[in-house]
Amino acid sequence: MLEKYFAFYKYSDEIISYIWANAIIVVDTNMLLNSYKMSPKGQEQFFEVLKTLKTRLWLPHQVGKEFHRNRKKVVSEQIKSLGDTQKDCFKRLDLIINEIESNVRYKSDLKIKLQEAIKKGKEEVEQIFKDYPGRLKRNDFFEGNELKKEDKVVSELSEIFGSHNIGNGYEKEELKRIFNEGEKRFELKIPPGYKDAETKEDYRKFGDLIIWYEMMDKARIEEKPIIFITEDVKVDWWEIENEWKCPHPELLFEFKSETSQYFMMYTYNDFIENAKRFIPNLPGTEIVTQEIETIVDEERNKEALIFQDKTIKRGEIYLAQFENGAINGLRPVIIIQNDVGNRFSQSTIVIPLSSNTRRNLPTHVKIEFLGRESVALVENMTVISRSNLKEYMGEVSEFTLEEISKVLMRTIGND
Repeated sequence: MLEKYFAFYKYSDEIISYIWANAIIVVDTNMLLNSYKMSPKGQEQFFEVLKTLKTRLWLPHQVGKEFHRNRKKVVSEQIKSLGDTQKDCFKRLDLIINEIESNVRYKSDLKIKLQEAIKKGKEEVEQIFKDYPGRLKRNDFFEGNELKKEDKVVSELSEIFGSHNIGNGYEKEELKRIFNEGEKRFELKIPPGYKDAETKEDYRKFGDLIIWYEMMDKARIEEKPIIFITEDVKVDWWEIENEWKCPHPELLFEFKSETSQYFMMYTYNDFIENAKRFIPNLPGTEIVTQEIETIVDEERNKEALIFQDKTIKRGEIYLAQFENGAINGLRPVIIIQNDVGNRFSQSTIVIPLSSNTRRNLPTHVKIEFLGRESVALVENMTVISRSNLKEYMGEVSEFTLEEISKVLMRTIGND
């Protein structure tokens, strides 16, 4: 029985060892683009790891395509970010100089010494920015408004990924077939990629699905498992509860069914942590893992700020971050606050969900969620900030909301 439903459980140690010994290793677009955000030492460690894995690496054609499509945007953002930081430092130092002028104007000797010290500090800050080896200079990347074909990152990746380990992609007719199939899959919320259909309207929404098909084709042809490294942690790739996450079971089932091979997926830092057990002579990664963690946190915070301006509605399900309470970590929640409150308040009322259906309490309501039975923990109703809502995951029916309301009335003693 367990063999048929293997995707709902952790692989055995024997299977994990087999995968690590034989798998083709695939790196997602976000990992390659993140290398532009690293310090020189972080980049060095990142590329050294890839070079160690070089004979096992393979790049889906779609990953390379997305890298080159988004490269200009990422480079421009990094150049602007460092420039803005320098300007902000100077503004703050100028503000201090002006405040000294206003606040100690009657003590001229002190005023002069303080202002001279700040001006000297400003010169030192300017020199630090000039001398920083990781500074992205526009002339190194652009000729006029056009991005140059090569830079340090592209040169390193070109050396690592030769033509022999890059996919050829799909012909036009095959892409049309994938697009048509993708529309049906997304309507039924079949992973991966359906989350992109919520934010992208053109062919780009099928990018994850194309990568998925490329990986399955590669595994089938080579008769080898795949390890996929990605920082995309949306629910159309992962099953997430609290701080625990694993590849979406439907992905594992489909991959095994279509290729007769196993599929394993990690974020970069999880990959490194496991690679230390299975890959001898792995280069140092202390700096790059710290920087990846910072980069990923920053991206999550940007998404949260954008998300705060969106309308949320009663009955919708979101992935939420809980801290310092009875519930901690990431947990799916149902919004139960009415839509007037949701429109005007920076907080909302939610009920957390659990995949543990073994306890059938009077304060629980069973629901179908992402193709599996879950439980709404009505007794754990709580108020959270909208900024803690991380990702839209779906919605429940009016019938389910009515059932929750009935249980809620009993819970607070109004039945």
